[in-house]
Amino acid sequence: MKLLLENWRKFLKEEVALKPDRNGLYLFDFDDTLAVTSCRIEITYKDGSTERLPTEEFEKQRKELEKAKENEEISYEEFCHLGEEEEFDYLPEMENFKRLINDVIKQGTYMENEVAILTARQPEIETPLKNKLEKEQGIPSASYKIFGVSGGGAPKANKVSELLDTGKYDYVYFVDDSLNNLNAVSEVVGEYNIEFQYKLAS
Repeated sequence: MKLLLENWRKFLKEEVALKPDRNGLYLFDFDDTLAVTSCRIEITYKDGSTERLPTEEFEKQRKELEKAKENEEISYEEFCHLGEEEEFDYLPEMENFKRLINDVIKQGTYMENEVAILTARQPEIETPLKNKLEKEQGIPSASYKIFGVSGGGAPKANKVSELLDTGKYDYVYFVDDSLNNLNAVSEVVGEYNIEFQYKLAS
């Protein structure tokens, strides 16, 4: 189910809303979707020199960097681990994330709906990130999940497929700043014949 460019205008400003009559899987990217962070991706070249790219710049160059990595011209670990010193500038999408969690809490529909952060960072960031969001944003750590999948594109799509294989959900909402990630996830969701709503974060 490829995303067609003519459909983007319809969905660019589509805001998330809880559908209490559905079993929803609500997924939010983190870096450059919920927050701009001080995380940098360190690229190491064959001559030993390094370059540290912001996540937004990394995303713009993703295809070229992935090809160079496959050709062993460079190496990198896709996203940095969360450190105590890492700083976040929260984006407007964070308010949508918090509002959705509050709606789920009010409805008491934890068993039917899953709200989660689906991030390209490593799985180990779940606890420190939850601690940071509870401290800085007041989000109860038990009210959502974090899935760190160590990469964008296929790793995110594979996680969505794993979640949908449980048969629990008949609706998926996904927001990400990466067109590559939106395309990958949309193809997977299309195989399950369930309703899909998406948003390109800006």
